[in-house]
Amino acid sequence: MATLIFDLDGVIWRGENLVSPDIPAIIKRLERKGHRIYFLTNNSTLNQYGYQRKLARLGIKVFLNQIICSSNAARQFLEKKLENLKARSFRGEEKKVNVFVIGEKPLVREIERLKVRLVGVYEHKKVDYVIVGADWHLTYKKLERAAEAILEGAYFIATNNDKTYPVQGRRLRPGCGAIVAAIRASTNCRPYIVGKPNPFIIKGILKNPGLDRNSTYIIGDRLDTDILLANRSGLRSVLVLSGTTTEKMAEKAKGREKPEYIIRNLKEIEKILK
Repeated sequence: MATLIFDLDGVIWRGENLVSPDIPAIIKRLERKGHRIYFLTNNSTLNQYGYQRKLARLGIKVFLNQIICSSNAARQFLEKKLENLKARSFRGEEKKVNVFVIGEKPLVREIERLKVRLVGVYEHKKVDYVIVGADWHLTYKKLERAAEAILEGAYFIATNNDKTYPVQGRRLRPGCGAIVAAIRASTNCRPYIVGKPNPFIIKGILKNPGLDRNSTYIIGDRLDTDILLANRSGLRSVLVLSGTTTEKMAEKAKGREKPEYIIRNLKEIEKILK
């Protein structure tokens, strides 16, 4: 049986609506056949709980451990950094760490789970880490505060570098990558990106001792994240033409961004697995 890792935006849904009404039935058929199903997204505007609720509302019931998202990955990465910091400190003492977050509430809540202090946009405190996700309430002041902190030495973390997100009607809206680009331009500093195409985000799946990489598929709509992640990780790559990538773009793809399979919709994934 195969392990199937589905992207969400542009593959399962666009905005608040399913890409196709038959997607819940397709997922159920795949599960009945014994395939292991995961959902993977770079979108940090929800966490695992939020994505579980959204999937259920659209007719797809899943367990929390089937959902992998960049908001959780950002928390896990920062948690690892804090553990390393504690291990290097004298007598293993914990240093109080200040974090500035650009992002929606679910990302903020994930970071609040750690023993850190969140710094407000108008607080004049030294910041140790800047974490950036998609923020539908972005202001110039937030950009200024993030850039100021990074220039003063804060470690720069981004949930992803997706320039756009697909929404209803195949429209695109600016994504986290657009925010990251503004901060990079004003600091000349590259962030550590925890989301796709970094294999860090699927480390839990990759460490599974029973995983057969030859029968593990990443199904997504972006060449520079989904397909690149699959190829970097030695997994099978499937591009779906229901999101940001057109057929012409797919045909021009080269190197590690070249998909093994190209399908028009999720119905065709069942043909690949036969």
